[in-house]
Amino acid sequence: MRNLVIGLLGVSSAALLAACESDPGTDAIDDSAARAFTAGVAESPADPVAGPITWRVRRIGAGFNQPLFLAGVPDGSGRVFVVEKEGLIRILNPATGGVDPVPFLDVSAEISTGGERGLLGFATAPDFATSGRFYVYLTAANGDSEIRRYRTLAGDPDHADPDSGNRILTFAQSSADNHKGGWLGFGPEDYLYLASGDGGPGGDPNNTAQDTNLFLGKILRIDPGGDQFPGNPLRDYRIPPDNPFVGGGGRPEIWAYGLRNPFRASFDRQTGNLFIGDVGQSQREEIDFMRPQDGGANFGWSILEGDIRFKPGDASGMIAPSIVYKRGSQPRRGNVVTGGYVYRGPVPELRGLYFFIDFGTDNLWTIDVSDFHFGHTLPKGAFRNRNDDFQPNTGTIDSIASFGEDQAGNLYLVGIDGEIFRIEPL
Repeated sequence: MRNLVIGLLGVSSAALLAACESDPGTDAIDDSAARAFTAGVAESPADPVAGPITWRVRRIGAGFNQPLFLAGVPDGSGRVFVVEKEGLIRILNPATGGVDPVPFLDVSAEISTGGERGLLGFATAPDFATSGRFYVYLTAANGDSEIRRYRTLAGDPDHADPDSGNRILTFAQSSADNHKGGWLGFGPEDYLYLASGDGGPGGDPNNTAQDTNLFLGKILRIDPGGDQFPGNPLRDYRIPPDNPFVGGGGRPEIWAYGLRNPFRASFDRQTGNLFIGDVGQSQREEIDFMRPQDGGANFGWSILEGDIRFKPGDASGMIAPSIVYKRGSQPRRGNVVTGGYVYRGPVPELRGLYFFIDFGTDNLWTIDVSDFHFGHTLPKGAFRNRNDDFQPNTGTIDSIASFGEDQAGNLYLVGIDGEIFRIEPL
């Protein structure tokens, strides 16, 4: 990963996301079981522009401190929340570029921020407009991963009540400073989903991602609307009755497993389908796809890395990634995938395209969402390189740590160097 990121995070710690990119570990070994997952991995050049461009990419903000996520303020104002790794959430007005000088929330004194730790995820409750409730995903000072619920100040929806914080889920992490996951989002049934990494270090030496008795390397799914465990301060939620391990065989919070570091994911607001960007070890990057009925999916890590063998073990029943690409600098390669969104915004020509990018090479791609099928790996020709189609009016689209989406469906790109861009109609 580029020196810029190392400088941003400090020379004493591994770079955020860069530590995901090339950890030491077992060399992946291709075999017939893994090869059966996919075909059609031929390289091809960057795609030409198809038809007139009816959109622009505008830089709407700069100078943020390692922003990692963005979400719309659900009040009709068009403003957005910007989540910074060091512990602040700020409100940005894309129309003016103005930023509220008083942070919406400040937990900087309460978290650990070394390596891939920090304030990693954020989601407003479906009833935020009336309840003021929202959730954050952070690394506590002791290294544990926490999901906390807060609410806004009475009479002041632009600022959180710092004393309202309530830990609803806590789970232990390894001593490694990488693979903490960090995505948080509400699904179509108003359950809260979160993505956890395998906890590191490289190669998943303890096989945590395949261990359904652990929260690491998983997608978890909980109902924060009640407390099924009143005697346990680390579990303030209910278990959805259709979670796959409710009847046994694993922790009932688990929705999917076999993931390495799914730090960014999203729901398609039209279909409820889930798209998961999972960073690879040394040879493959992948996007995984789930429909609402696909709970219990095992995406293979660390027996598989994408579509190839990584460790010995039984790969039967494991779900193929929908998108997989090799490491490298070519137009359809990279080294740290950043999962994106299905575009549902105001530019008609872009609707129904899934956007994703590589943090290391800055290759930006789209793929028609109708091409996704659970358990089916698409050929590389199915996704288009769009680098030339999305050049900003100023600044540089690089080191994109996250996409974001506002209430109107506008799509944003969030660079860890502090720049934020929006795709909007001409």
